[in-house]
Amino acid sequence: MKVISQADFLHETERVRAALPAGFDGTGIRIGVISDSYNAKGGAGADIASGDLPPANRIQVLSDDPSGEDEGRAMMQLIHGLAPGATLLFASAGANEDTMAQAIRDLADPAKGNAQIIVDDIGFPTEPFFQDGVLSRAVDEVVTQRGVPYFSAAGNAGNQAYESTNFAGANDPLEANVLFHDFDPGAGVDTRQRFSLGAGSKIDLTLQWNDPFYTNSGVDTNLDIQLLEANTNTVVASGTENNLQSQQPLETLTFTNPTGQTQEYDLAIKLVTGPQPGRIKYVNEGVFGGMEKLEFDTKSPAIYGHPAATQGRGVGAVNYFDQTKGANFSSFGPVTILFNPDGTLKATPEIRNGVDFAALQNTDTTFFGADVDGNTFPNFAGTSAAAPHAAAIAALIKQANPNFTPQQIYARLESTAKDIGAPGKDTKTGIGLINAYDAVFGAIKAASLPFTDNFEDGDLPLAYETQTNGPGRIQVTGDKNPLGTRHLVLESLKVKFTDEEPVSPLNEVILHVDANNYTGVQLSFDQREFGDIDEPMPSQFVGSNNSDGVALSVDGNNWFRLFDLTGSQSTEQYQTKSINLSDFAQSNGLSLGADVRIKFQQFGQLVNKEIENIGFAFDNIQVTGTRVSPPPSASPAPFVEPTAPASTSTPTSTPTSTPTPSNQPTAGNEILFGTNNNDLINGLAGNDNISGLPGLDTLFGGLGNDGINGNQGNDIINGNQGNDLIYGGQQDDLLYGGQGNDILIGGFGNDTLSGDLGIDILFGGSGQDLFLLRTDIPVSTLVDADAIADFEVGTDTIGLSGGVSAADLILENIAGNTLIRVAPSNQILGLVINVTPELLNGSFVSV
Repeated sequence: MKVISQADFLHETERVRAALPAGFDGTGIRIGVISDSYNAKGGAGADIASGDLPPANRIQVLSDDPSGEDEGRAMMQLIHGLAPGATLLFASAGANEDTMAQAIRDLADPAKGNAQIIVDDIGFPTEPFFQDGVLSRAVDEVVTQRGVPYFSAAGNAGNQAYESTNFAGANDPLEANVLFHDFDPGAGVDTRQRFSLGAGSKIDLTLQWNDPFYTNSGVDTNLDIQLLEANTNTVVASGTENNLQSQQPLETLTFTNPTGQTQEYDLAIKLVTGPQPGRIKYVNEGVFGGMEKLEFDTKSPAIYGHPAATQGRGVGAVNYFDQTKGANFSSFGPVTILFNPDGTLKATPEIRNGVDFAALQNTDTTFFGADVDGNTFPNFAGTSAAAPHAAAIAALIKQANPNFTPQQIYARLESTAKDIGAPGKDTKTGIGLINAYDAVFGAIKAASLPFTDNFEDGDLPLAYETQTNGPGRIQVTGDKNPLGTRHLVLESLKVKFTDEEPVSPLNEVILHVDANNYTGVQLSFDQREFGDIDEPMPSQFVGSNNSDGVALSVDGNNWFRLFDLTGSQSTEQYQTKSINLSDFAQSNGLSLGADVRIKFQQFGQLVNKEIENIGFAFDNIQVTGTRVSPPPSASPAPFVEPTAPASTSTPTSTPTSTPTPSNQPTAGNEILFGTNNNDLINGLAGNDNISGLPGLDTLFGGLGNDGINGNQGNDIINGNQGNDLIYGGQQDDLLYGGQGNDILIGGFGNDTLSGDLGIDILFGGSGQDLFLLRTDIPVSTLVDADAIADFEVGTDTIGLSGGVSAADLILENIAGNTLIRVAPSNQILGLVINVTPELLNGSFVSV
C-alpha cells in the first residue's frame, strides 16, 4: 500500500502537480541523499513495488552501509512523496568527515551522481564549532562550482548546549592543584554542574573551545570532561583526549543511566595543561533530550558544522500537527565563526543564523519511526525528515526554472516561507515554514470577474490562498461525494495522539478577487459537511478565528461574517448559498477594491488529543458583477483613447481637419460608428475614429492612423495600414494591428491579439488573453520587437505560429523582462514586460 505523507498536502506539492496549465512533479531532476544506509534492512524492493519509491531505473546507489538503519531510504520515501517524478541517488556518509565529503563530491560529479540537488541528515562531533570544517568546505564547493543546491538537517538538540566566554578556573576536591571550570556566573564558585538523568536516558556531549582545527600547533590548551555521581568523586564517564597531541580542541563523552531510576550527576571540565581558554562550549546530542534540571543552564545554540555552511541551507523542523512553531527539539542557531578555514583568527567573529527555514516532520513512511498519530503508519521524526521535504520542493522549483542557480532556488524558498514562531527571521525556524506552491508559482493574484470555479480540472489556481495550522487538509479531490467529479474539501485528519501536543486544525481557503469598478458583485457557492462539529463564527473577527463559516475582508485582517456554517445552515446534503457582496459591503462601511478576500473555513476541535475525519466540501464557487467603467456607449461618440504607459508612443499623425460623425466611410478623416447590430466598417483612407457599438462587428482601419473601439460584442478588428490604436472593449475580441506601429488593448473578456507587422505594444486587459507572435516576420533587434505589456502569469497564453513550439524557444532575462527568441536562428519573436523567464513555463501554445 502506498503511503501518503502529510507533507504532500500541507506543503502543497500535491497542488503544484495539479496546477494548470502545467504542474510540476520533479521529472528530470536528480536528487542526491546522504545518510546512514539505503537497503541494509532489505526493504527497498518492497518500497519500489508499492510505489513508495520510484522505479528501479530512477534509483542510483553510489555507496551503501550494511550496518545502517536505512534512514536514507526513509528520506527517499519522503522525497518521492512530494516529487514523484524525480530520480533519486544515494550515498552513505561513511565513518567520518572525509568519507562524507567524498560522498558529497561524488553525488555532484557529472560523471558519477550528476545530482542537481543534495540533502543530508548526518553530522559528526568532530566538525568544528567555531570554524568551517571539511564538510562545510565540501558543501560550499559543490554549490559554487557545480551549481548544486545543498540542504542539511539542522539537528535535534534544541538549545541543549552550554557556552561560556570565561573559563574562570577554580579548584575542585576531585584533584588538587588543578583548575576546573567555574560554572557559577556570579560571585560564588561551583566547579560541578548538576543535572538529572532519567532511567535509560543517554547524554552524548561534545566539548570544544576557542583553539583552531587544521593546524600543526594552534591547539595549546588540553581539556578533559568528566561525569561524576552527584556529591561524590566517583567518575562514571570521561573524555580525556590529549589535545596537544591530536591538535584538535575537542572532547566527547557518552553515558547512559544504567540504574533503573532517575539519577543526579555532576559535570566537570578540567584544565589539564596550557592556558585557560577564552571560550568553551558543549552540545548534548542525546536523543531528543536527556539532561533535566540542568544547573547553570545557558540554553545556548546547538547548531554547528556544515548545516551552517555559507552556501548551503540548514533546515529546521515543524510538526505537521502544529505548524504554529518549531518542534521543541529542533536545534537553535546562531553559529559563531571565530577562525578562517586555515585556522587563522578572523578579524571579527562571523555570526550565521544556522537554520535558514523550516519544513515539516513526523510525517508517514512505510517503516521508519513510531506511529505517534494513531493512523497505523510510522512517523519519521526530526530535522532528518524536514530536510528531504525541502530538497523535494527545491526539485519542483528547479523543474519549473531549469536555469535557476542555487541562490535563486534558496531565494524562492525564503521569500515565500510563512513566518512562524518569533516574528521575523528567528534562530529556530529561520525565515519560516516553506510552501511549495508559493515557491513555484509566486504571489497570489486576484482573479478577474466574472470568476467561476467548479474544480473539475483538479486545479486550485493562483487566486486562492490556503492556511492550515494543524492536522488538517485542503484538497481538490474526488473523495467525499462531489456533485461532479471533484470539489474542494477542508477536513480534519483522523488522528489520536498520546504523547504529542497537537493543535486543533483550522483550515482556511481565501479567494482573492478584483472587484474594483464593479457593482452588484454576487457570491454564490455550494456547500456540505461530513460529520463536522459546529463552531459558530462571530459577526466580526481579526486575523483568524476558530469557527465554521465564510467571511469577507477588504484588507486581509478585519473579517466580516457572510455565512455561519453551523446547524441547519450546513448539512450532509449540498446547499447553495448566495449573497450580494456590494450590498453587504455598503451596509458594513466597506469598499470593494482590487483585492477582495473571501475566506472559506472549517475548524475541527480535538478532544483529548483525538479527532475524527470531519469537514466541509465546497463546489461551484462564483463571483460575478457588472463593470461600471468604462461606461457602455449608448449613442455615437468619439473614441476616447485608453491611457498608455508613459514609455510608449501614440500614433504620430493626427487628422488635418475636424472629422464629422458618419456611418458611411469616405477617404477623409472620419468618426464612424456602427449600429446595435453586427456591422462591417472600413475606414478607408484618412485618420479615422471607429466605434462598433453593440453587436458582433468587423472593423477595418484602412489607411491612415486610426483609433478603433470594438465596444460591446465579440468583435474582429484589423488596424490595417498606419499607426493605429485599437481597443477591443467588452467581451471576446480578435485584434490585428496590421501594418505600422500599433497599440492593441484587449479590454475586457478573453481576447486574441496579434501585432502583425511593425513595432507593436499589446495590452490584454482583463480575462484570459492569447497573444499571437508571428514567426515569419524577421526581427533581429530588441527595439523592433513586439512587446506584451501586461501578461498575466497563469491566466494569459502566448501563441506560436509556423510550427514553432515551446521547446524551440530561448528565453532571456533582460532587466526583469523576457526576450523570446527561436533557436537556432536567434530570431526575436517578442518581449514580455515585467515577467521573468521562469514564470513563463507552461504559457506557450502552438497555433
